[in-house]
Amino acid sequence: MIHRFLFHDINEGLIRHAKRYVLVVIVVVITCSMIDSMSAYFMDYFGEYWSPIEYGINEFYGRYPFVFDINSTDKFTIPFGWVLIYLFLAYMIGDYIYKDMNGYGMYMMIKSKKRWYWWISKCLWCVAVNVFYFGLLWISNIAYSWMKHGDIAFYQESDLRMSYYGFGFDNMGMPKLLLVVIVMPLLVGIVQSILQITLTLIFNSVATMTIIAGILMLSCYYGSIYIPHSYAMLIRYFSNESDPDFVAVDAGTGIAVLGIGIVAMVVMGYMIFRKKNVISNR
Repeated sequence: MIHRFLFHDINEGLIRHAKRYVLVVIVVVITCSMIDSMSAYFMDYFGEYWSPIEYGINEFYGRYPFVFDINSTDKFTIPFGWVLIYLFLAYMIGDYIYKDMNGYGMYMMIKSKKRWYWWISKCLWCVAVNVFYFGLLWISNIAYSWMKHGDIAFYQESDLRMSYYGFGFDNMGMPKLLLVVIVMPLLVGIVQSILQITLTLIFNSVATMTIIAGILMLSCYYGSIYIPHSYAMLIRYFSNESDPDFVAVDAGTGIAVLGIGIVAMVVMGYMIFRKKNVISNR
């Protein structure tokens, strides 16, 4: 029975709004074009070009937490590409569950007499949206790299990468690099999406989007192993020489924290939904 709920959610909440996902392509084109422009001198000098993985590194590079010290020279800059990626993801989730709860989804729920079918399906829908969203992002990175440079190869040792970022990722190793720039942002997106649909059970869509935007801004300012979005910023996996108090995050810890967060929010969301009078919302 639950597969009927999931089929309905994917069809109504993802496929029907597929045109929205052009925003992902737009973000990729903007961020890739920007790094190409800013690094044009380095690319000409070294005769190297950015690969799809490195375009992803740029998109999920993030920034260190702001140093709240009067003697610090740190200037707060917002990683706009990173923020846009997660804001647009929130837009993709939108208020679909509210509409479904007041539409055909409620009919299915009443007919099945199982509220948890409806809720679990919505959580699985969030996973599907994130897989599609980030999958499209990486496909767009590959397409941009191929059309721009005619090559999608990634080189473990790169003078261009070392010169532009100031340090290399050689010591991280390819498996961990792929984990940090592909898997961790996806897991963070799933956490954000399930949190969003849980908040939608309590607040309206405008208030929920405001809270998500606030969390994104907070994540840019502060750093903590308990802030999910910290694990979607590559730079935070490295120590900060200008801030000795900064503690780099770890992918293993991140998987545990994000996994626990997903389970906790699924349970909490169901508890909230179970007590919600959905009939009165109509």
